[in-house]
Amino acid sequence: MTRTPTSPERRRSHRITVNESETSYRVKVRPGGEAYLIDASSHTVAVAMPHGRLRVGSTVAVRFREHPDAPAFQARVLRNSVLTLGPLFVLYRVALSIDQHEALARELSTHRA
Repeated sequence: MTRTPTSPERRRSHRITVNESETSYRVKVRPGGEAYLIDASSHTVAVAMPHGRLRVGSTVAVRFREHPDAPAFQARVLRNSVLTLGPLFVLYRVALSIDQHEALARELSTHRA
């Protein structure tokens, strides 16, 4: 039985990986709040957030800069898992799918908050 792919191959797409020591990649997720960019490709972003209990399949707004006129991207939650579990906090890793590929690439290439 041959399996036909339903979506384009994305594993080999260009990625932006952020060093853990670099905190300049702050992201706002609504609802949810502050987050930090972990990894980004042309279609998805992975963020770490302390209040990341977002339901898979739900829609959120993502803003990569603090400026009020910065574009907000509509994203769909693909995955949500616990990244770090501490005695007083939980840090979640959330994968988001963004359909505006060209605008996302432009925003990530110019982003240095």
